Amino acid sequence: MIDEKSLITQAQNGNINAFRQIVEEHKKMVYYLSYDLTGNREDAKDLSQDVFIKVFQSLQSFRSAAKFSSWLYRITVNEFISLKRKKNYLIRKNQLPILEKDMETNFTADQVNMDQEVESSLLQIRIRKALNRLTRKE
Repeated sequence: MIDEKSLITQAQNGNINAFRQIVEEHKKMVYYLSYDLTGNREDAKDLSQDVFIKVFQSLQSFRSAAKFSSWLYRITVNEFISLKRKKNYLIRKNQLPILEKDMETNFTADQVNMDQEVESSLLQIRIRKALNRLTRKE
């Protein structure tokens, strides 16, 4: 078996098979970290894929003085942060026209009642969830 430094050097020199081996050796670690960060499987898969794309693009900048797994960990966390920023930006961007429209609209009694019903339903769900967490004795 080829050692990791040799694989990295080969991958930096364009050896795709060496890069595949690197991915195979580290994909579980990246996926589990991604899952810890995102909290769900699909986002963890997407994040893992983004991480290895970034690794492929940035492999030339890796210096063997650092530990590869630490470098990979840092890329994973940075990609997660970037993903969160993009999602937050898109959410805010998509909500802005709605907020502007709401500010221009005069609320009717029906809209106010509907808002109250939604809030009431959400409150009931929260209460039900909290009660389900209690033990019988509590």
